[in-house]
Amino acid sequence: MNIYKIRAIPKPRMTQSDKWKKRPCVLAYRKYCDDLRAMNFKINIEGFFIQFVFAVPKSVSKKERLSRLLGDARHQIRPDIDNLCKSILDALYKDDSHVWMFGAAKIWGEEDEIIVWDFDEYCYGRDFESFKCGKDEEERTIIEIED
Repeated sequence: MNIYKIRAIPKPRMTQSDKWKKRPCVLAYRKYCDDLRAMNFKINIEGFFIQFVFAVPKSVSKKERLSRLLGDARHQIRPDIDNLCKSILDALYKDDSHVWMFGAAKIWGEEDEIIVWDFDEYCYGRDFESFKCGKDEEERTIIEIED
């Protein structure tokens, strides 16, 4: 497990003009990519699980803060998890087609950080082969397609 103390930034929608226009979201994304590379951010291309931890805002009530930190309230607001993953992969690789399996989650925490596990480390003791970590045999549904 590797913990990186950095706030995750999603990949913005970019156009050709972003090469010369200096939009703040693109500049922040480029700085984030540079910071990831400077921290020597590593993922296992054979499979990894990544957890994006976002600090609970100071503006929320104590009750809501406790609820978020205990995991009762899920992180279901922006940024989107797919754009967070895309920003990591695009920062590390020009062509990320060789990454064939990963998992991701967004949670609330005390401070901003990104936690990365190798998939075999994350799924240790779980049913790794079925890609349904932690599921029992009885809980699986098998769908057969007939011709």
